Amino acid sequence: DGIDNYCPNCGQENHSHRAPFKHIFIELIESLTHFDTKFFATVKALFLKPGLLTKDYIEDKRARYVPPVRLYVFVSFIFFFLLSVLSKSDRTSPTSEDPDSRSFPIKIIGQKGIQDTIVAALQKEKSVTDSMIDSLIDLRYPDEGWISTLILRQSIRSEFRLITRDDVNHAFIKSIGIVVFMLMPVFALLLFILQVRHKRLYIEHLIFSVHTHSFIFVILIFALLLYKVTD
Repeated sequence: DGIDNYCPNCGQENHSHRAPFKHIFIELIESLTHFDTKFFATVKALFLKPGLLTKDYIEDKRARYVPPVRLYVFVSFIFFFLLSVLSKSDRTSPTSEDPDSRSFPIKIIGQKGIQDTIVAALQKEKSVTDSMIDSLIDLRYPDEGWISTLILRQSIRSEFRLITRDDVNHAFIKSIGIVVFMLMPVFALLLFILQVRHKRLYIEHLIFSVHTHSFIFVILIFALLLYKVTD
């Protein structure tokens, strides 16, 4: 009914959208301010009481917090936006003699010796092709996993200028979001298995996983800003 402020069935506020522009503008400002308040309250809880944030959400105490998925999307977007902007500004910096030296280098732990061996074997060739790189990797290191092989191949290609370091970094940065997104349900599944005696639902562990990965992105955002300030 018109006299009801909220719908008794779904809780939606009862007001007409046929309102003057001033009313819509004020409502938009209130929504943005409300989101900011929720965001800072959520980030504060992430740093001080991360477990309590998940606990409150599970217990339906959600009004003062940003929903987990929305929080993850927002902080991950900010992180990748900053990463893209900062890497571009570093590559175009007039004080940098070598554009590749100021990009975000990819260091492959445990693959340095393998990469040097293959590079040394290919240096005697007049011209290096992708097929030659693939053949040497398959011949000398057939037991490498497909992820290690892919990263190793791209690193060797960058050594011979078949692909630039910036191209490798761009592909690596682009894949981070996909990998992290795929790891969230896996992490939740591991928690579910390890804590099966607590009889918690999988969705509860998944919410905690989303909060945990959001926390990681917030830390990375601060790390990027600190890197830029101290550079």
